[in-house]
Amino acid sequence: MGILDDAQASAFEAHLAGCARCSAHLDEFAGMEPMLAMLAEAPTAVPGARPLPRVPEPPAPKVLGGLMDEVAHRRHRRTKRSRYLVAAAALIIGGPVAAVAVTGGDE
Repeated sequence: MGILDDAQASAFEAHLAGCARCSAHLDEFAGMEPMLAMLAEAPTAVPGARPLPRVPEPPAPKVLGGLMDEVAHRRHRRTKRSRYLVAAAALIIGGPVAAVAVTGGDE
């Protein structure tokens, strides 16, 4: 295929002469040369194919740290708000129930 220079090709052939395992592997791949040559001639882009979207770079550590802080702050705020809503719901539901229980339901 012309991939190796003369020195590399000579070293490769010398190795094959003494290595039965590599010789067997080379025999297995003997029919691959024409297919590999076809791949080398294949176009790099398929007509009509859309290019893959560019993968964005990861954010810088400073930006990532700021985002993590913002997420933690919002999560804390949301948890705090949820606690207040649960307390308000308990008062709205529990207030009348407690009033009925204290007055004994008498009018």
